[in-house]
Amino acid sequence: LFLFVVVVLQSVLVASYLPPWQGADEPRHYEYLATLEKLRRPLSFDDADLPLQGKILASMYRYNFWHYLGRPTPVAPPESFHALWGPSYTLLHRAPLYYLMMLPFYVPLRDLPIEQQLYLLRIVNGLFLLPAVALTYWAGRTSWPARPDFALAAASISALAPQYIVAGSILSNDSLLSLLGALMIVVIVHQTKTGWSVRAVALMVALVVIALLVKRTGALMIPSLAVGLLLSRWRFSQALRLATAGLGALAVAIGSLVAFGIGRGEMSGLLATLNRLYFDYPEQLSRLFTRNLFSEESLASYWTAGQWLFKTYWAYLGWAARPASDLLFFIILAILIVVLAGVVWGLISSTEWVDRRTVLTFLLGVIGATAMVLVFYSLDNNPLAFPQGRYMFLLMPAVSLLAAAGVYRLLGRRLALPATVGLMALFNLWYTFAFALPYFYLEH
Repeated sequence: LFLFVVVVLQSVLVASYLPPWQGADEPRHYEYLATLEKLRRPLSFDDADLPLQGKILASMYRYNFWHYLGRPTPVAPPESFHALWGPSYTLLHRAPLYYLMMLPFYVPLRDLPIEQQLYLLRIVNGLFLLPAVALTYWAGRTSWPARPDFALAAASISALAPQYIVAGSILSNDSLLSLLGALMIVVIVHQTKTGWSVRAVALMVALVVIALLVKRTGALMIPSLAVGLLLSRWRFSQALRLATAGLGALAVAIGSLVAFGIGRGEMSGLLATLNRLYFDYPEQLSRLFTRNLFSEESLASYWTAGQWLFKTYWAYLGWAARPASDLLFFIILAILIVVLAGVVWGLISSTEWVDRRTVLTFLLGVIGATAMVLVFYSLDNNPLAFPQGRYMFLLMPAVSLLAAAGVYRLLGRRLALPATVGLMALFNLWYTFAFALPYFYLEH
């Protein structure tokens, strides 16, 4: 209950102190929501509403959007999103599920001033954080039933990770995806320990498809699912039934995508549908099969993208493009290396600990998801497009479980919980009162 109170207070604080439109992609998320409410049908590029964009841009101008980004404020607001952001000007072509879920909350607010709408929608968005943290606790209890304090430590990491809270407290589909990720992680933890059934596999496939209808980064759960399936013990008949069920579910998913694309009348075939929903330009998917993924150019892009992914995961002020100091990132990296050593030590030792199959599943799953992000962004021709840490937040419960497991192996049961909560609370307080608030209200 205390963690819930902490999460609610943080979420409301973030929704309140963050100036309008400073949350990542908030103008475009609001555009999608308002356009969907107006048209009540699937959207596409052609549905861009210039008067609506003008209203949003005028609000951005009033609230110093460019000033917080460290850029010169234009003499007048841009005429359209395309004039401001070029080819990446809209999200109207993306998966719709998040916006459909937010629509009932938007409708009663639509007559309010646009900034008030945004603040209230942020608070609604923050509600997704509560079940996500609760599911993290549940996953911890399942992973190590004898140690409820371990579950509390894991949930505390999620509840006090500042970037995770910020991403869940703005108008963004990342919050719903984080909740779905937490639910999938609970299923993986339970089934990895008890053995997978046909129903469990079907449930996970359905959850992955639902996640992909929220955002393309839902695919980042696939490595953890695959490893969890591989690490389970199988009888041949059971494995055959599961393989048949999995292939059937995959066929249904692909068929649904194809039908969706054909039904829109804009494309035919799976590749075109995938490109419209999940890729950034027509050649991106084909480059996955034609580009040398281990060339010097590719390796350099992985290194650059990896640095962006790390910094934006831990301490980065969104569109303000302000990272924390290099010293802080060095300290975070050093702590993570020590914690990772604790995880490896726990895997090879024989002492009572978290379920090792679960730990190995998520260790390899997080590594696999990270590799997917780095490779995907190496295929992008846009030199200004870098991966954001929020793309990985659907795996935050897994990261929290791994971190708590490493701390428990290194510090023991007496010190692990207070050390984890104390360190995360200190980091959270620093982020809020020494990093974010001063930037928006003292430095600017």
